[in-house]
Amino acid sequence: MKKRQKNSLIEAYRRKILVGAMIMFIFFLGFVLAGTISVTLDSPQINYTTNSSSNTLQCGSTTDALYFVNSSLYTNYSGTWEINQTNIATPQPAGEYRLEGTSGVVVDNIGYSNLTNSGATRGTSGIIGNSFNFSTGDDLSYNQTAFNYSDISTQPVTLIVWFNPSSLSGEKVLAWKGKTNGQAIFELMQKDDKLRARSNRNSGTTEVLCTTTISTGSWYMGIIISNSTGIYCGTNGVIENSTTNSNPIDPYVEANFSIGAGSYGATTWGNFTGALDEISVFNVSLNSSQLLELYNSGNAARPTTNTLNSTFLFPFPIISTWNCEFCDIEGDCESATSNRTEPYVLENSRTYNTTTYETSYENFIINVTANSSLTDVNLIYNGTSYDTSKSGSIYSTTLSVPNVNTQTNVTFYWNFTYAGQYFSSNSNNQTIEPIEFGLCNATLDVPFWNITFKDESDSSDINATINSATFEYYFGNNTLNKTLSFTNTTANDYYTFCFSVNRTIYIDAHIPYASTGYPQRIFNPPTTAFTNSTTNTTLYLISTAEGIYVTFQVINTADQPLEGVLTNITRNIGGTETLVSSGETGADGAITYWLDPDNVYTANFYLSPYDLYSVTQLFTQTTYTITLGGTTTSTIYDYHRGVDYSITPINSYLSNGTSYNFNFTISSSYWALEEYGFNITNENRTLYGNTLGTTSNGSTLSLTLNTGTNETFIMNYYWTINSTNTTSVRSWKIIDLSDDSFSLAHLGEDFDSYVDSGLFGLTDFGTGLILFFIIIAVVGVTKVKWGISNTSFGIGLIFALVALFDVSLGILPNPINAVDHFPTIIMGILFIGAMAREGLR
Repeated sequence: MKKRQKNSLIEAYRRKILVGAMIMFIFFLGFVLAGTISVTLDSPQINYTTNSSSNTLQCGSTTDALYFVNSSLYTNYSGTWEINQTNIATPQPAGEYRLEGTSGVVVDNIGYSNLTNSGATRGTSGIIGNSFNFSTGDDLSYNQTAFNYSDISTQPVTLIVWFNPSSLSGEKVLAWKGKTNGQAIFELMQKDDKLRARSNRNSGTTEVLCTTTISTGSWYMGIIISNSTGIYCGTNGVIENSTTNSNPIDPYVEANFSIGAGSYGATTWGNFTGALDEISVFNVSLNSSQLLELYNSGNAARPTTNTLNSTFLFPFPIISTWNCEFCDIEGDCESATSNRTEPYVLENSRTYNTTTYETSYENFIINVTANSSLTDVNLIYNGTSYDTSKSGSIYSTTLSVPNVNTQTNVTFYWNFTYAGQYFSSNSNNQTIEPIEFGLCNATLDVPFWNITFKDESDSSDINATINSATFEYYFGNNTLNKTLSFTNTTANDYYTFCFSVNRTIYIDAHIPYASTGYPQRIFNPPTTAFTNSTTNTTLYLISTAEGIYVTFQVINTADQPLEGVLTNITRNIGGTETLVSSGETGADGAITYWLDPDNVYTANFYLSPYDLYSVTQLFTQTTYTITLGGTTTSTIYDYHRGVDYSITPINSYLSNGTSYNFNFTISSSYWALEEYGFNITNENRTLYGNTLGTTSNGSTLSLTLNTGTNETFIMNYYWTINSTNTTSVRSWKIIDLSDDSFSLAHLGEDFDSYVDSGLFGLTDFGTGLILFFIIIAVVGVTKVKWGISNTSFGIGLIFALVALFDVSLGILPNPINAVDHFPTIIMGILFIGAMAREGLR
């Protein structure tokens, strides 16, 4: 029986021990679960970083009751804690009263100092969850042993109370810690519409007012800090006022910590009216950052979420494992791990113009670092995709800026293709400015091109009209351009065109122009660059009376017409080869120009794959056929082109026995002269002198020679271009003036010499014609004057005059290959016949 009783006692003890152990385990488990740290590594995969090799990692953690004091970031790339920060969170309070319960003790969530409620209404709406509502009755929550403070100099305190007042009059205590003599170690109270912080030191009471004006119906965060330097009063996370006092607390015995009541045992004096919630007491002086954290965290007096933001220079590119760890005040730590792929494409720089103009050819460059998985980069400009070219780490593309007419901002960015994934860079803007070309006016006032008109035959100024001209103008490569259509049917002596932007512009012009009495020509020069240094262009016209239409039919060796042949007509005007007209052949292979048949022109014809065909000559016919054959068409070169020369003496006759300076002056503005020169010979080809020059643009060559007894001096002159000689001859007749007596013989000799030297511009035929008219005039006047009608007399007079001019004077030309004095012999035979006929009558 005793044994059974003993076993029963043992069994009872075992049950008690088991129950106690279970209770302790459940309590421990609840405590652990209540304090479990939940950590997250907020590190989403990042594919692209702009202009930087750094990025921000975020660590986040939450807990139900614990406060964090340490957090770190770890990477397996370096095998170390790359970032380690301590004291980033608010310290754990000595007591925390959330005022959530609706019955029983007032719980201290830290677990040290529960309070009792006397009259406060529980379960009202609070800043978080429930709150306690206090009125003017004996509302009191207190604990006599809470928070031991023997000396404020060694035990600083921070008290935080969230409150919502229902009245603004009088002094009403929110919370305080007292002494048995009724004095406050620290006290936070409402004084009318302000907060007041108080502390009793052995030197007396120290207090200070906050500056924020409070009102009923709103929640406020009240703060008091009491430490060895003084008292601090604050509202809503900010310390607003303070006063200094380094004395310790008074020596009375420590008493209760109360909420909502003025003093121990007092039920009506100083009681707070309104709602109280989330009250915390810290055994440290919280700093300004910690106070703001408590206010801004959204969790009132208990910051349960902490974030670690850190910038880290990533190795590129790399897949790293990152650990994020948080530790609480008791040294318990939790961590989270996340795999993170760092930037696939890392941008180093980008190059572009922030402002541009319509039709410009713009270059866009981006410099990126990436591995071989980056397979494509495209520029997206104003919604259009452009391919890029790659050189090392640089990707670039060029594009023609679209026409916008008014100032426009366009957006562009880069698209990347990496291992089959697609993503984009951040975007930029480019401003496009409009451009305008037209006839100068009040708005367009910077002259770029001035066009005037002249008569081609005499270079006199004329007025002209412009009919349906087009000007295509642009900045870039003519992928995009703008067009000016221009017509003016009123003849003007000039047209000046202006441009809106002070930079080089390219213009492709097609200008038909004409004037009264001058048929139309077309000026279609190659695309030309123009600037605000005005280009002056003179266009030439030929009058109706002086020109003809010349048609060039261009064919190939198979006699097929060639369409689209580029043609132009140039002429040397004032030493400059000048474009006078241009165009293209039509489907029939023909093109027609209005030309002066008395002027030398150069006609040029080109069509790929044929070589340039060029011919220089007088175009006196209405039709010419030009054959472009294969790829080796012969070209006729005009080695007179751009070459000017003069020769002295300018007279056509020289005096015998006299010294003369013979000059040959030559200049070339088109070709480079290889050599030039001349020699002087007489009528027997005897050489009297020669000289030469090699200056590429020409010079003057001279020889001084005496004519002596020679009858003629002959100059043979030449110039050499491209190993080709161009030669010509100039001669002078030398007259003997040594016998200057007067006689018919000398008259005949001198006249004959003058004619031979070309002094009067006469030839043998001209001299003979003059003498014929003289003979007819003399015979006619004689017969009329004296009334002679006899035929033999007339023939005899003619015979006498012919014999005078032919035999005596020697000035009557003799027919070629005839016997000497052939005219005299013929007239003598006729005279004898006439006389015989008279005798037979």
